[in-house]
Amino acid sequence: MKSYDILFLKESGEIGTTEILTGTNLYGVDIYVQPHMLEMARELINTENI
Repeated sequence: MKSYDILFLKESGEIGTTEILTGTNLYGVDIYVQPHMLEMARELINTENI
Protein backbone atom coordinates (compact mmCIF):
# COMPACT_ATOMS: atom_id res chain seq x y z
CA MET A 1 0.00 0.00 0.00
CA LYS A 2 1.14 3.58 -0.52
CA SER A 3 0.05 6.81 1.14
CA TYR A 4 1.78 10.20 1.51
CA ASP A 5 4.45 8.69 -0.78
CA ILE A 6 5.38 6.28 2.01
CA LEU A 7 5.41 2.61 1.05
CA PHE A 8 4.00 0.54 3.90
CA LEU A 9 2.73 -2.88 4.82
CA LYS A 10 -0.10 -3.29 7.34
CA GLU A 11 -0.36 -6.65 9.08
CA SER A 12 -3.24 -7.56 11.39
CA GLY A 13 -2.40 -9.46 14.57
CA GLU A 14 -5.24 -11.92 14.04
CA ILE A 15 -8.34 -11.76 11.87
CA GLY A 16 -11.54 -12.46 13.74
CA THR A 17 -15.27 -11.98 13.35
CA THR A 18 -15.09 -8.43 14.76
CA GLU A 19 -12.66 -7.32 12.06
CA ILE A 20 -14.72 -8.92 9.32
CA LEU A 21 -17.95 -7.27 10.52
CA THR A 22 -16.65 -3.87 11.65
CA GLY A 23 -13.19 -3.40 10.16
CA THR A 24 -11.78 -3.07 13.70
CA ASN A 25 -9.06 -5.42 14.88
CA LEU A 26 -9.02 -6.13 18.62
CA TYR A 27 -5.59 -7.76 18.40
CA GLY A 28 -3.65 -4.76 17.07
CA VAL A 29 -2.00 -3.89 13.79
CA ASP A 30 1.67 -3.78 12.80
CA ILE A 31 2.74 -1.16 10.26
CA TYR A 32 6.06 -1.62 8.46
CA VAL A 33 7.79 1.24 6.60
CA GLN A 34 11.16 1.72 4.98
CA PRO A 35 13.81 2.83 7.51
CA HIS A 36 14.42 6.20 5.85
CA MET A 37 10.68 7.03 6.06
CA LEU A 38 10.20 5.97 9.68
CA GLU A 39 10.26 9.45 11.27
CA MET A 40 7.70 10.85 8.80
CA ALA A 41 5.46 7.83 9.33
CA ARG A 42 5.64 8.28 13.11
CA GLU A 43 4.63 11.92 12.77
CA LEU A 44 1.64 10.99 10.60
CA ILE A 45 0.29 8.40 13.04
CA ASN A 46 0.95 10.51 16.14
CA THR A 47 -2.46 11.08 17.77
CA GLU A 48 -1.50 14.67 18.68
CA ASN A 49 -1.67 15.53 14.98
CA ILE A 50 -5.33 14.48 14.67
